[in-house]
Amino acid sequence: MPARSDNDSPEAPAWVYWLFKHGLKTIVLVFLLGVLLIASLTYWLDRRLEHLEERIAEKPPKSYTPPNLDDYAAEPIDDADIAQRHSDYVPVYSHVYFDGGRPFLLEATLSIRNTSETASVYIESVRYFDTHGELVKEPVTNTIQLKPLQTIEFVVPQKDSTGGSGANYLVDWFSTDPAVAPLIEVVMVGNEGTHAIAFRAESVRVTP
Repeated sequence: MPARSDNDSPEAPAWVYWLFKHGLKTIVLVFLLGVLLIASLTYWLDRRLEHLEERIAEKPPKSYTPPNLDDYAAEPIDDADIAQRHSDYVPVYSHVYFDGGRPFLLEATLSIRNTSETASVYIESVRYFDTHGELVKEPVTNTIQLKPLQTIEFVVPQKDSTGGSGANYLVDWFSTDPAVAPLIEVVMVGNEGTHAIAFRAESVRVTP
């Protein structure tokens, strides 16, 4: 049998020569792509975890508790420093009528907001009257201070029907800045069976 020469050896496939020639570059490229993929996946997982932690950290609002008026203690103010003093009337609907005159009980939230970023507003008294004009309660009897952008709220529970459909708040207030006045409004909400209602009423100035 004749001996085989080197020229008779079968040639390797072309991809073998390409890999031999470019093998190091290919390995480096694959490595870099792998690192990039892992880094991208790690970043995505970190963002998802942060989002999940934020959602877990979110807490629902707490149930209403009457404000501690000691937290709103007013600084002494000289009468000479008072720029304006007013009383605001705020309509409150402890209930409304529907279905031929049947009462629909509502929960009312009185909100007194200081809209100024720099000056305080002072609340001298808050009084709640029923439909007949009789005083029901006085949430504020001594002057309190609302600091810039601060809010105080008072709630009449839905089950408290003493005010009636013509109830109201009278809010006496003053400020040392003639351009600063509180935003005072009441939000009424209620539900009964498949019926639900929500609306608000703004205050009306009853003194010049």
